[in-house]
Amino acid sequence: MIAAIAIFCLMGSTIVNGYVIDGNGLMLGRDFLNMWHYGIAAFSDNPAAFYDFDTYNARLDVLVPDYPDQNWSYPPHFMLISAPFGLLGYNAALALMTGLSVICFWYFVVRDFDEPVYRKSVWLMPAFVFALICGQLSAMLAAVFILIYRNLDKRPILAGILIALLTIKPQVGFLFPIFLIATQRWHVLLSASVATIVFIGASIALYGIEIWQVFLFSQVGEQSDLLFHSHPLTRGLMPSLAANFGIVGLGKDWSLILHSLVALMVVAIMVWCCLRCKDRFLQFAVFILCCFIATPYLMAYDTIILCWIAVAMLSRYGASGWQQMSYRLVFALIPIGVALSMLHVPGSSLVMLLLLAWTLSETGLFDRKPGLVAAE
Repeated sequence: MIAAIAIFCLMGSTIVNGYVIDGNGLMLGRDFLNMWHYGIAAFSDNPAAFYDFDTYNARLDVLVPDYPDQNWSYPPHFMLISAPFGLLGYNAALALMTGLSVICFWYFVVRDFDEPVYRKSVWLMPAFVFALICGQLSAMLAAVFILIYRNLDKRPILAGILIALLTIKPQVGFLFPIFLIATQRWHVLLSASVATIVFIGASIALYGIEIWQVFLFSQVGEQSDLLFHSHPLTRGLMPSLAANFGIVGLGKDWSLILHSLVALMVVAIMVWCCLRCKDRFLQFAVFILCCFIATPYLMAYDTIILCWIAVAMLSRYGASGWQQMSYRLVFALIPIGVALSMLHVPGSSLVMLLLLAWTLSETGLFDRKPGLVAAE
């Protein structure tokens, strides 16, 4: 499966102006290209100009003539993290980013498991390979999620700072405030709030408030349209419910309405689980799954943390027949989503719902006389 993903992404690659270009005309590390330009923009006089679609794509055409159009879609404070990469050439910056991703993945994700069979399973995550090829931050985001989990109660200030870092991709952790309130982790909530204000405030101090106005009034809407007006292959890489509803032909309004109804239900489930279940791991696993199900915008390479949850579930609790199937489907989420989307059939979001059912089944909340599940 991993070889198939690599071949799919790299087939027909050529060298243009010193850059590796795949068969679709995209640079190796296609998404890192945006991150690199955030690093360049961090030292420019008018970074807000990059949010203009035509201006940004004209910049890309300087690197590779007639380069496929891309959106510059991250929030402005992403420049604070990307700035060091902007000091390097693209290929060197991509190599550094890839190396850091592999190191973080090994140290914080793979080493979380003692058994060699589980470590091997984590290394072979298709989502991890796909993220590396795309030049995405996903391996580091998975490490941040795990670090947050480890430090929620031991080091609440550190956990809060790490949660603030996730605001560069707000869609993957937007339920953190509700989770922290439901679990009464007030110190973490305070730390996360202060760190987020400082993080965003630093970007305003450096680049002005105008860049945030440009971002909020231009890019947020464009990202929403991407869910419903992109190629079926691209939507197949979006395992959100909203994208899946769009795959079957529902319009934007109905897709978002149905998605919102399901989102409200899973948020209620998350709160209920936080109040009734005292197993820290299951609390956190349910939170992440509900967060990913509730967000309308999610990319397949961001699901690395879901593979970690599936392996952890298997190592901690074992698995029955349908739970083993859930474990395998989580790893196959990317090819499932792509294959079904080309047939206009939804499916990738159902994988997340199945994994949520598995985690909830281990809480004991559905027993006839449920009690508070003991903490781990």
